[in-house]
Order: sequence, then C-alpha cells, then structure tokens
Amino acid sequence: MKFIISLIDASLRLLLKVLIFLKLKSFVAFLLRTLTRAILFILHKLYFRLEIIGHNNIPKTGGIILAANHQSYLDPPLVGICAWRTVTFVSKIENFKIPILGPLIELGGSYPIVRGGDNEALDFFAGLLKEGHLLSIFPEGTIPAEEDIPRSAVEAKTGLLKGKTGAIRLALKAKVPIVPVGISGTGKALCPEAVPRGEKLPIPKPVKITVKFGKPWDLSSYDHTPLTKELLRTLTDELMGKISALIDHSRNFIPQAVPMTQEEYNRIKAYENQPKNA
Repeated sequence: MKFIISLIDASLRLLLKVLIFLKLKSFVAFLLRTLTRAILFILHKLYFRLEIIGHNNIPKTGGIILAANHQSYLDPPLVGICAWRTVTFVSKIENFKIPILGPLIELGGSYPIVRGGDNEALDFFAGLLKEGHLLSIFPEGTIPAEEDIPRSAVEAKTGLLKGKTGAIRLALKAKVPIVPVGISGTGKALCPEAVPRGEKLPIPKPVKITVKFGKPWDLSSYDHTPLTKELLRTLTDELMGKISALIDHSRNFIPQAVPMTQEEYNRIKAYENQPKNA
C-alpha cells in the first residue's frame, strides 16, 4: 500500500510541475474544482446523506471569510461543495507535504500558510479578499488528535481547539465579514487517527454529515479600534463560540455536550489513555 501511495503521489507532483511549466495550472485547477465539486456533491448526498443548512447566508458578491471547525480530512472539500460560490482555501503548509493530499490541494487552488506566519502572508490573503475571493479558513489550525494535539486540548466552553487569530486579523485588514460554519459528523466518518499522515487510505463510515452556515459577522465597527492582542483574542473567542453554536456536538467522534462537563472531559482522557491497538 505504501508503494502505491508513493507512486500516485510522485505522479501527481510531476503533473503539477508540468502544468506550472506549461502555465496551465490555473486552467486545470478551475476544471478540477468544477468537475470534482459536481462528483463529490453527488457522492456526499448519496453516501453521507449530506445536509446543507443556511448556504444562502453566503453573500453573493465580495470578499468573504468562511471560518469552520475542523474534525476530519473530509472537512475542506465539504466546505467547497456546500458553498455555491467558488472557494479559495488556506491550508497549513504541512498539508502540502502529505502524500497525495499535498499535490491535490495545490491542484485545487489552495494556498499554503505558515501557522503564526508573517505580515507578508497576511497582506497576500487580504489582497485576495479585496479582489472578491471567498476564502475558507479553519481557525483551530489543525484537527484534535492530529499530530501531537490531544483531543483533550479542546476548550470546555466550545468543544473546539483554541482559535488562532488569523481569521480575525484578515477580516479586519481586508474589511470583509466572516461567515461561521459548523460541520457535524465528519469526525465519526473519518477520524484523524484512521489516517496517520497518508499511510493509509481507509473508507469513511457512511454517517450523516451536516454543514451549517451562520449569519455573516460584520466587524466594521472595529475599523478604527486599535488592534491589540487582547482585542484579537476576544474577537477570536467570540468567533469560536459562533462556530461551536452551529455544530451538533453529540455527533462528534466522542459525543459531548457544550460547555463540556468534567465527566465528558474524563471520557476523552480515558479514550486517549487507551492502548493504540484498542
């Protein structure tokens, strides 16, 4: 299996280099997004009984940030097929190194970002928003149980990892609203433990998945407010609360209520302490 994954990955990366050399990457990315979106929409409707709520909350024109929770590798394509506008993705740079996933997300038009990155990257993405792009961001920065991030690292008040401030910084810099997005069910369908950095390609479980878009959050009242760390933290925490309110946490990989009780936290810790082959 590892040999097959490596072969597919090498072929895709070679294709990517050829397309860049021939200056055809943008055209192929458009075709890939259009075709993939149609196919995935049908497959998700049939296999996951995909439910989309509130997609009309996405403004028809102008730059917008979609800020979603992150439970699974299934989440990015879900946002793309559920938003009726073309979505530009921001993905942590580590994802571009994952076999198969890396070249695919680059072919699909995603842009890499270094977590905790510099102002140059912020200016670049703010420029895309000012041009009218619909930008998808996962403020948690990663998936609970991925890398060395334990599931118990989620915050009790939201059931989510502590949000990174990048979405708020971008929204304020580009002067665009944020649409919070809640994704329910993907953690059960394909948990990160089942996909250890591209070493396996398991078949997701056919559980119901729901994607819910909230009302646009206008931050224009802060346009002339000094941008302090305290303000960024306050607004980011508020954003995470808006996202959390759109999620059915009872459908998480480990079902829970929000805010979490000590009993629920102990249940997550007990799962983490199980032997890996349990």
